[in-house]
Amino acid sequence: MDRPITTGELKDKSLFQDGDGSAIPTKSMCHNCSKLKIFLGALAFSFFAKGFSGSYMKSMTSQIERRFEISSSIVGIIDGSFEIGNLMVMVLVSYLGPRVHRPKVIAIGCLIMSLGAFLSVIPQFLMGRYNYERITVTVDNSSTSVSACSPALSVGHPVTDATETPSATKNFECEKTTNSYLWLFVLMGNLLRGIGEAPVMPLGVSYIDDFSKEENSAFYIGLVRSSGMFGPTLGFLLGSFCASLWVDIGVVDIDTISINPKDTRWVGAWWLGLLICGAVNFLASLPFWFLPYSLPKEGANEKVKISHLPVQGDHCKTEPPVQPQLKFSEAVK
Repeated sequence: MDRPITTGELKDKSLFQDGDGSAIPTKSMCHNCSKLKIFLGALAFSFFAKGFSGSYMKSMTSQIERRFEISSSIVGIIDGSFEIGNLMVMVLVSYLGPRVHRPKVIAIGCLIMSLGAFLSVIPQFLMGRYNYERITVTVDNSSTSVSACSPALSVGHPVTDATETPSATKNFECEKTTNSYLWLFVLMGNLLRGIGEAPVMPLGVSYIDDFSKEENSAFYIGLVRSSGMFGPTLGFLLGSFCASLWVDIGVVDIDTISINPKDTRWVGAWWLGLLICGAVNFLASLPFWFLPYSLPKEGANEKVKISHLPVQGDHCKTEPPVQPQLKFSEAVK
C-alpha cells in the first residue's frame, strides 16, 4: 500500500516522492537513464551501419558496371536511386515525428536497409560464372576494355561499322542480353536502402532532444555523429578488400584465373561485402525493439529536492507531458 514519505525518510537518498505522495526508489530513475544510454549506443551503431553500407556501395560502382556490362549512365541511375528513396519518405517521416513509436520506426528502417543489401546480392546467384575471356582488350589503348557484346577484335584491327563486320562475327551471340535486366535488383536494393535510412537521423535526433538535458543534447548528438564517421572508413576498406577477391570466389579455382586485379576485365567480389552490410544493418535494428515510446526527461528528478519535499496532498510533476502515440490508421490518413 502506497504511503506518504515520512520525515524520518528524508535522509534516505534512495526515495523520492511522486505526484500522489508515494515513495518511488531512485533505481527506477537510474533504469530510465540507462535506457537513454542504450538508445544513444544503438543510434550510434545505426549511424555507423548506414555509413558503412553507403560507402561500400559507392566503392563497388566500377565492379558492378563490369559485372553487369552496363553503361556509366545506368550506374549513375543505380547510385542516385539511394537519394530518390530517401527523398520519397523523408518529409513523411519528419512530419510524423513524435506521433509514432520512434525507436520501432528506426528499427524498421534498419531492417529495410538490411533487406535492400540482401536484395542487391540476388543477381550474383542468377547470372552464373563470370567469363572474362569473352572480353578483348585492344593493344592501342590497354586501359580500355571492350564490351562482351562488341564484335571480336583481332590485334591491331580497329572496330568497323556493323555493315562491314565480317560474316564470322555476324553470328556472334551477345551474352549480355541474358543478364541485361538483373541490375534492376541492385537498383531496387539501393532504393530500399535510401528508404530505410530516412527515419534514422530525424527521429533519432528528436528522441535525444526530447528526453535529454538541454545542456547534454548537443553533446549526445555530436557523439552519435562522430561514431558514425567510422562507418565510411571501414566501408571503403572493406570495398578495397572485396575488390581484390575474384567475383566467383568459392566456386572457381583461383589458380585457373589468368588475370589479376590490375586487369580491366577483373571483377571483384562485389556481393560479398553486401552480405556483411546486410548483417550489420540487421544487428543495428535489434536494440530499438526493446526501447519505450517515451522516457522521463533526463535530470527532471534532480529538480525535486529531498530537503523541500511537498506535504501530502501536493502534487509534483516529475515528467513532462508526452504526446499520445498516433494510431496507424491516423498516421496513414
